[in-house]
Amino acid sequence: MSNKLKRMLKARLPSVPFEGLVGGKQFLSAHDTICTLESAEYFSLVSSQRTSFTGTPSPSHLSKVDCWPADLLRMLDPADTLRRNVLPEYELAVRCLGAVIFYLRYCLTDTEILSLGLIHEYRPVDASSVLTLGQPFYEQQVNMVLDSVTMRNLEIVVSNFNGTLEGTLLERLDSCCTSFGRRLLRTWVVSPPCHPTVIIRRQDAIQELMNLSSELQSVRDALRRLPDIERLLTKIHIMGWNATKAGHPESRAIVVDETIYSKRKIMDFLLALCGFKSAIIIVKAFSRFSVKSELLCSLTSLHEEGGAFPNYSEELSLFDKAFDHEKAKRDGCITVEPGFDPQFDKACEGLERAEMAMNEFLAEQSDLIGCQLTYTGTGKNRFQVEVPETFMDRVPHAWEATGQRKGFRRFRPPAIMELFARLVIAEDAKQESMQGIMRRLFASFSSSYSKWQAAIRCIAELDCLISLANYSVSAAAITCRPEFYPLDPGTKPFLEIVSGYHPCLVKSFSGGEITPNDVQLGLIPGQKRATSVNFKDGVTTLLITGPNMGGKSTLMRQTALLVILAHLGCQIPATSCRLTPVDRVFTRIGASDRLLSGQSTFFMELAETAVILNHATANSLVLMDELGRGTSTRDGSALASAVLRYLTTSRPSGPLSLFSTHYHGLVEVLQKSRADASLKALDVGHMACMVGNGESEEQPTEEEEEVGSGTEKITFLYKLVSSVCPKSYGFNVARLAQIPDEVIKKGVIMAKEFEKATLVFSCLR
Repeated sequence: MSNKLKRMLKARLPSVPFEGLVGGKQFLSAHDTICTLESAEYFSLVSSQRTSFTGTPSPSHLSKVDCWPADLLRMLDPADTLRRNVLPEYELAVRCLGAVIFYLRYCLTDTEILSLGLIHEYRPVDASSVLTLGQPFYEQQVNMVLDSVTMRNLEIVVSNFNGTLEGTLLERLDSCCTSFGRRLLRTWVVSPPCHPTVIIRRQDAIQELMNLSSELQSVRDALRRLPDIERLLTKIHIMGWNATKAGHPESRAIVVDETIYSKRKIMDFLLALCGFKSAIIIVKAFSRFSVKSELLCSLTSLHEEGGAFPNYSEELSLFDKAFDHEKAKRDGCITVEPGFDPQFDKACEGLERAEMAMNEFLAEQSDLIGCQLTYTGTGKNRFQVEVPETFMDRVPHAWEATGQRKGFRRFRPPAIMELFARLVIAEDAKQESMQGIMRRLFASFSSSYSKWQAAIRCIAELDCLISLANYSVSAAAITCRPEFYPLDPGTKPFLEIVSGYHPCLVKSFSGGEITPNDVQLGLIPGQKRATSVNFKDGVTTLLITGPNMGGKSTLMRQTALLVILAHLGCQIPATSCRLTPVDRVFTRIGASDRLLSGQSTFFMELAETAVILNHATANSLVLMDELGRGTSTRDGSALASAVLRYLTTSRPSGPLSLFSTHYHGLVEVLQKSRADASLKALDVGHMACMVGNGESEEQPTEEEEEVGSGTEKITFLYKLVSSVCPKSYGFNVARLAQIPDEVIKKGVIMAKEFEKATLVFSCLR
C-alpha cells in the first residue's frame, strides 16, 4: 500500500480502523487463491456429506472445481486445463477474495463461512456495460440505486431526528410478521427493482393480496408464529461444520455442562424443523384462495407444480424418523434409529459381533465344564469367568485365577483377553460415533442448504408482499396503482403525479389537512396532461422558488418517495401516477460538514453535486435544494446557475430534476434567457402563499413594499403553481422563530438598501 493511498484512507475514513496485509503471504495472488480454494475443498464439503443420512452419494465424476459457485467458475481461464488461472479482468477481484480467505482463516471461521458457497460477482452500478442500440438501461441494471446520501436525505431507513426507524419510509411500510421477512423488506426498500416486468408482477400480486386482505389474517397469524428459520439455518450449518477441519480448536474443546449446550442445539434444530413444517402449511393454505397472480402462484406452488417453493417433505420425514425428538430434548443427546447413519450402524454392528463372540465363548466353556458359567466384574475387570467350587477340578490349568467369593472362584481365560480387547475397541468406536452423530445430523441437514434457503426466500417474499399490500390498503383515502411505461425507442423519460401526498405524513401528520400536489416532468407520448399545473410541455427540469417554510423541500422529498414506492410495486397516495423506470435517485438536500476530514459545509454540497453531474443519466431523478448557500451570494448564485444549465443542456435529454432556490437573481437571468432554445426543457414554479390579509403574493400593495413589509403575515398554501415567487419572506420566519422585533426591523431596513443598490447596479450594467 502506497503512502498516498494510506493518507487518502485516513482522510476519508478517519474513524475506521484498517490494517495493511503483506502481499503474497496475506494478500494472496490470484493463482494462490485458486490453489488455496482447491486444496481446502471448501465447496466440496457439502456434497461429500450427502451420503451421511440419505445414502445417495454425490456424482463421482465431478471434480473439486465443479462444485464451486458459478460466479467463481466464470472467472477461471478456460484455456488453462488445470483451472488454476483466472481471466485478466478478474485478477484483482480474486486477489481480494484471497485476502478475505486469509482473514477468515486467521479468525478460524473460513470453513463455516466459505462452505456455504455464497460467493457472487459484485458489479458496481456505474460499471460500463455494453447495451445494444435502443436497449433500455434496465436490461442490464436490476435495481434502482439509492446511495447513502439519498437514503439519509429522504430518511428511508433511519430518522435524522433520533436515529431510529421512527418516521422513516421503512417504518411506514413494515408490517412484516417474520424476522427474515423484515430483513428482506429492508433490502427491497433500499434497492427497489427497476425492470417494468418485475414491477408489474409485484403490482399484480399486491393488488390480489389487497382484495384478500380480510381473509389473510390466519396466514399472518401463522407467519407470526414462525421462528427465525433463516438464522437457525445458519446456526445449524455452523454446528454441523465446526469440527470437520482437523486441528480446529472446536474439535479439541472440552465443554463444561455439555448436556446444557447439547440441549440448546437440539432445541434449535427441532425449532427449525417445526418452522419448515409450518412453512409448507402456510404455502398450502393459499390453495383455497385460488390466486391468479403469476408471482403469488410461483411463491405458493411446489416445484413439481411449476412453482418456486421446494418440496422438502421427504427430508422432513427423514429427520422426523431419525431419532426420538422428546427423548433428545430430555436427555440432551441424539441416538438415531438403525439405518439412518451408516457410521453409527457400522459401529453398533461391530459391538454386537464382539459381544456375541464373548457370549459364544462363555457358552462353549459352560458345555466343557458341565455347569452354568457367568461373567462378573466392572471396568477393566469385566468379563471374569465365575465357576462354582464344586467344578474346580474341570477348570483348565491355563486359566488365571483372579479372585473368589463364597462358593465361587473367578478366572480369566487367555482367550477372553483377546475377545475383551476387541470389545473395548468396538465400544470406543461406538462412543466416538455417538459423539459426532449430532454434528453429522446437522451436516446432513445443511447439505440441502439451497433447498431450505429457497423455501425461506419464498416465505420472506410472501411476507413482504402482504406487508406492502397492507400499506397499500391503509396508505390514504385515495390511492392509485402507478402505471409504468417501458422505454421504447420513441419514449423519453417522464414522471407525472396527480394529487400526490407525502407517504410518511399522510397518516401521522397532526397539523391539519395535507395539501396534495401535482408534478409533471417530461412528456407522455400520445397522452394528454393530467396535472393541473400549467407548465410547458416536455419540461425535464423544474426550478422551484417560494417562501421559506413554504414546502419546497417537502415537495421534493415527497416526489422521490412516491417514485420509490412506485418501483416497490405498492399503491401510492395519489390520484394517478404515470412514469418510466428510474435508474437512480440523487439528492442534494440539507447542510452538513465533516470536521474530522476537514470538509466544510460548502465542500460537502459540491461533493454531492459532483456525484450528480458525473453520474446522472436521462433516466435519473435529481433533487437539488438551495445549492450554493455555503458561500457568498454571488458565487453561490453563479454556481447554482451553471449547475442548473448543465443539468438542462449537457445532454440530449437531461435527468428529471427538481431544483429549488432562493436566488431570485438566478430566476431573473433564466427568464431573460427564455428565448434560448437550449433552455426549452426548463420551467419555473413556486410554492404558493397568501400575504397580509389573505392577498396573494402576486398582488402586493404599495404599503407592503415599504420598510415594514418584512413583518407581514404569511399564510402558506403548500401548493405548487407556475410562475415565480417575488420574495422569500425570510423575515416572516424570523418572526415565527421569535427573533426580537428590533432586530427584524433593522434587518428590513438593510434589506431595502440592498435591493436599491442591486437595482441601481443592474440599471448601470
